[in-house]
Amino acid sequence: MSYSLGISEDAHMLKSLSLASSEIEVRGTTPEGSPYQGTVSIEGDGDAIRLHWSLESGHETTTFSGIGIECHGRLCVARSRSVEPAIPETYPGVVNYDIESLGRLPATWYHPDLAGELGSGVSTGGPTDRICGVYRADYGAGGSEFPSLTKEITEHRGRLRAKWFHGEVLEYAGVGFVWEQNLVVAWSQPPRQDLDVLLYEETDRGLAGAKWFDWSSASTSAGSETLIAR
Repeated sequence: MSYSLGISEDAHMLKSLSLASSEIEVRGTTPEGSPYQGTVSIEGDGDAIRLHWSLESGHETTTFSGIGIECHGRLCVARSRSVEPAIPETYPGVVNYDIESLGRLPATWYHPDLAGELGSGVSTGGPTDRICGVYRADYGAGGSEFPSLTKEITEHRGRLRAKWFHGEVLEYAGVGFVWEQNLVVAWSQPPRQDLDVLLYEETDRGLAGAKWFDWSSASTSAGSETLIAR
């Protein structure tokens, strides 16, 4: 089975961020409304990028690492505190689904284990009147296909949660949200609580502005984040 990729042909936003500078200024607000600031450094990773944040809120500094891919002129990003930057296996992954029609979700995805090459896939057999529900998930990368999984999408406090099962065993879990005719999800194996999903777009205020959700917040609101060239 073959799957088509949804990444834009020129990947303009990804390239501009990769070339911007070694450190970019960050300003944002958490889903609970708390402001933060700091820096993010960006490095290329084949058809994706890796990002490393150092963020300050009050007197506390927190470091995150993550990965991003460009789909349809937006940058889809997953990040987590539980990452060893030099160890690819510790990173979260990110997937963007095209909502061509309810019940069928073609996917473009990435994890550093893929060594710079994007993966693809499709989820089928889902509900035809909503996104939430149960699907069969098939994925591939580098000419290889992986065993089919059962994917369950549920709504949770203004965002979506996704879980992938092999039989009755939970293999992956993630958090996401719908944008335009797409669904972006940050995921990890094993599932982790400190997981954020971000969607950046180019803005007049800076290099990029993002809407984001985390896995565990009790808030139903999204966070916001802006990258500003120094």
